[in-house]
Amino acid sequence: MTVLDPPRLLTRPVLVLAAGVAVNRMGAFVQIFLVVYLTAEGYSASRAGIALTAFGVGSVLGVLLGGAATDRFGARPAIIGSSLLSAVQVAAIPVTGPFPALLAVCASAGLVAQMYRPAALVTLSALVPPGRRVLATAVYRFGYNVGATLGPLLGVLLFGLAPALVFAVDAASSALFALVAYAWLPATPRASSTTREAPPERSARTDSGPSSGREPSTTRGPSPPHGTALTRGTAANRGGPGKRGLSFDGEAAVGRGGSGERGARTRRAGYRAVVGDPRFLGFAVALLLISVVEIQYTSVLPLEVRGRGLPLGLYGGLVAANGLIVIAAEIPVTRVVQHWNRGTAIPAGIALIAAGITGFALPGAAGLVAATLVWTAGEMVAAPSAAAYPTLVSDDATRGRYIALSAGAQGLGYALGPALGIALWARNSGAFWLACALLGLLAAVLARWTTVRAPSTPGAGMLDRRGGEQEHGAGA
Repeated sequence: MTVLDPPRLLTRPVLVLAAGVAVNRMGAFVQIFLVVYLTAEGYSASRAGIALTAFGVGSVLGVLLGGAATDRFGARPAIIGSSLLSAVQVAAIPVTGPFPALLAVCASAGLVAQMYRPAALVTLSALVPPGRRVLATAVYRFGYNVGATLGPLLGVLLFGLAPALVFAVDAASSALFALVAYAWLPATPRASSTTREAPPERSARTDSGPSSGREPSTTRGPSPPHGTALTRGTAANRGGPGKRGLSFDGEAAVGRGGSGERGARTRRAGYRAVVGDPRFLGFAVALLLISVVEIQYTSVLPLEVRGRGLPLGLYGGLVAANGLIVIAAEIPVTRVVQHWNRGTAIPAGIALIAAGITGFALPGAAGLVAATLVWTAGEMVAAPSAAAYPTLVSDDATRGRYIALSAGAQGLGYALGPALGIALWARNSGAFWLACALLGLLAAVLARWTTVRAPSTPGAGMLDRRGGEQEHGAGA
């Protein structure tokens, strides 16, 4: 068996999604070059910073809006709509004159640019069975990270040729992603009133046992083959009194209770249904806290390196090493981590991230290198499991919103972290590093509490066999 296990995981739609995200990220230059472009155009640094903040705020809101749009209209339309609107808005930035109008365009560009993220993960959850989602998420992240690593290099080249090319190519990459989604991604159904309505822990399922080598199936029928995207039921399953719909898991979803009124109420409740899940809310808070800590590598770390009299090239090398190691090693690492109890993988990865960021307080270049390795290891352990987790604990009617809330929490942490971190570091560097350690510890504890006993969707595969019933015992 190869590292990527092609027959079971790398179906064409999964590869198309990963490649599409890579292309999209490779052309996503706005956040990196917006301040440089606007100051070169004569705007003050403060106004350029305000414009970048508007883009960031729009991005956080866009993830939340994208989750609602995914649940309402389906994942594929959300990806296509987000990408096309992003192409239009980004292309408008260099031709927008008055500053208030520019702020509005930047905010709307950030909003529509991030709407695709929940839809992409919902699509991924439709393409693979639940027990394979952690590894599939690592493949998705591989495409994302390759694009994010190569993008800035391409952006520098384009900016040197003509600054406006940055926005033109960004818009073109978004339009290309929309075309890829339209041509090659399968249509995922909108969550209907006939999708799973009962809370996950009430869903009856059988467990094939850890030694069987098969994914567990629900008591309502066998699970589809690995890699099956969206399996339609028989004609009888698509109509009549017991009307069955299509679930994002690729299984026929059975309307519990006949009329599906509870499912309809869940959809109408919107984000209230997600916020009303205290354990998942705690998980989102854990992501917020660790994001505040992790983003310090972009804000405080370069100041720390310069403050010690070390070359800034060292900082660039540390960040580049992180990206290259993640690209090269995350999928092999995930092949191992996917079999861990999720109540272990996510908090352990979070703890390693916090230890690595806090480790940047160690003296000398060797200390910085060691801290980077620990931080990178934590990212590879936690990120795929944390990204897949919302798809494993949500039902069809709210899956997009669950994904959006977790992504929005991360985005908010990334937005707040730099300003908070720099302010505290400038006042008292020792207190800053201690705060990173304490926030990371709190995030790990929260992640442990919220994931170790969380209910799962039916047929959650290896994650349930090692993290379902066993989670309730002493061996958790």
